[in-house]
Amino acid sequence: MRTAAIGALVGATALATPAVAEEAPPEVRPPADGAYGRLRGDGSFAVEVGTSATIGPKAFAGESLALRSSLFYLRTVGLVASYDESFELVSQPTRRSFAGALEIRPLFLGRFARDLERGPAWMDLTLDSLAISMGVWGGLPRRRFCPPRDCPVDYGMQAGLGLDLPLWADADSLYVAFDANLRWALSGPSDLPPPALVLTLTLGYQHGFSMGLVDAGDGLAP
Repeated sequence: MRTAAIGALVGATALATPAVAEEAPPEVRPPADGAYGRLRGDGSFAVEVGTSATIGPKAFAGESLALRSSLFYLRTVGLVASYDESFELVSQPTRRSFAGALEIRPLFLGRFARDLERGPAWMDLTLDSLAISMGVWGGLPRRRFCPPRDCPVDYGMQAGLGLDLPLWADADSLYVAFDANLRWALSGPSDLPPPALVLTLTLGYQHGFSMGLVDAGDGLAP
């Protein structure tokens, strides 16, 4: 009788005690999905600031302040705009230049579809950021290189490669970007220089958002 009473008391106490869910140990937690936040939205934008240096003919040589912005769809294809300002430095005949390009990052969706995003996160994000671009540029020469009222805008084409190094393991993060663009002049002085290589190093921030081009039901399963 006493044993039955004790058993009933223990059972009632167990029922009255709220259940506490135990946190799963690290080794059995579900792994990262490999997107690292890149599928939170179908769009993303980024802004960058840094410096650029030109390696090439004297007419293109010099360093500049570099500003860059971009808008991407599914972190794969997007438009990039850049602006370089030399502040009339003696070493830079070009006063300022503008560029616009179409940029494609072909590795992310293919690697994600093949389940190749296995980490570490910084390595996947860096590899997937490999970009190729093609666009146009225009530049204003320094005033001492042309008459005050007759400073034509030089313009041409460019093709480039780029790579981003994220500073933390998420797509929406600060990152360091390196870009190399080969520029051809299509107008300017009669003695047009050969292609020049423009190297750009910037610090940027990127953030994802929804463009509304992908249905909410097309996202990752919870």
